[in-house]
Amino acid sequence: MTGFDILINLIQTAFYPMFFIILVKQKKKYWQLYILIYWICFFAFLTCINIFAVSQGLLFFVTVAMSYILLSCISYYTKEEKMIYCCIPDLIVGISSNLYVAVMRGIVFQGLSFDAMLEKHGEAYMLFATFLQLVLFLLAAWHIRRLSFHLNFRQSLSAFAALNLCNCMTVCFENVLFDEEKYRFYLALGILIVSVLAVMIGYLLISVSRTNENIYRSEIQSELYQNQKSIAEQTLKSRNELYEIRHDLVHLVRILSKENHEKTNEEIQRIIREYESAADNLPAAVNSASKVIDTVVNIKQMDAAEKGIDFKIFMNYRYPPAIPDDDMYLILSNLLDNAIKHIGVFGKIEFTVKDVGGHIGIRIANSIDQPVLDTDGNFIHQSFALNHGLGINMVKKAIEKNGGTVSFFEEHGMLAAAVLLPNTNPVSFE
Repeated sequence: MTGFDILINLIQTAFYPMFFIILVKQKKKYWQLYILIYWICFFAFLTCINIFAVSQGLLFFVTVAMSYILLSCISYYTKEEKMIYCCIPDLIVGISSNLYVAVMRGIVFQGLSFDAMLEKHGEAYMLFATFLQLVLFLLAAWHIRRLSFHLNFRQSLSAFAALNLCNCMTVCFENVLFDEEKYRFYLALGILIVSVLAVMIGYLLISVSRTNENIYRSEIQSELYQNQKSIAEQTLKSRNELYEIRHDLVHLVRILSKENHEKTNEEIQRIIREYESAADNLPAAVNSASKVIDTVVNIKQMDAAEKGIDFKIFMNYRYPPAIPDDDMYLILSNLLDNAIKHIGVFGKIEFTVKDVGGHIGIRIANSIDQPVLDTDGNFIHQSFALNHGLGINMVKKAIEKNGGTVSFFEEHGMLAAAVLLPNTNPVSFE
């Protein structure tokens, strides 16, 4: 290798870390050090390869692995995102190199072999190829930076495999264009990869179709819960009006009692005691910083009171949740419905809400007669995870969609659901 070749390698290997620097918005501590180590290792690897071959060929898997490790060190991306991003730089290089070689050999320098073309126009060829790669890396990084991939692990794994198969195809075409001795092998391999990609595209189409179907179902379920929420608010309003009427009636009976001599009118005294007892047993209405929390809790504690359940409420928060009311209603109503439905013989429910930094913490616990979770925190009996056909899975999806977390555990004969959601505390957004 000449000094010019080493310089080109040094520049081209710098495009990879440059791509990740632009791509990653929030970087971890000491990211500059990891970038430098990555660049040095990549340059040393590519230089060693170029001593024996024109390109790294199928050894691009090494650079893909190095890129994945770099993203793990400098970014907060999920493994699904890293699986996609780590394949893109090699794909950019492979596609741009093949297009460039095809144009140069097929149009500009017709009839020349690759070696002959490099011998006559090597420096100009490499400089323009390097400039083309720089432009493509910059465009790709800025464009992909604005995108957001929301794929599950299976979909990300399929995309990872498809991207690497595309990288294999660029290697195959590259070796055919270079006129290497094994071009027939690479040509056959390319045809085989096309067949595999066709199958994978079919799988991805089916997966996307199922995802869209689930989204459609979620939209319908959200609309149903919106209607249920409206009905619940009207029901709560009607119940409150009824309780006000009962309160006024108790007051009226007390006045009549005083006017008709309390000691002699036993019937009125009996009515007074009945109404006083009924009024004392009414649960106190909750009035906190979140209207949707108040609505759900007031309805559910009335349902619990009718079933003779001891419903305890502990609230100490100032900032309401920073999520849509529909999602908040879905989360709370499902969890409280499950708590009421699967209450143990002790008949206890504890509902706690408090501020936790930039989040709102919610704990819903109900008494149980026997363990319902296995060692991994999963429900032993599926019936515990079902509610109106939606169940815990809908709750988890709603919580994850809004950047929260949920966990289930057992303590002191109680099954508890701990939910953490972002709140509207302005400090948390600074």
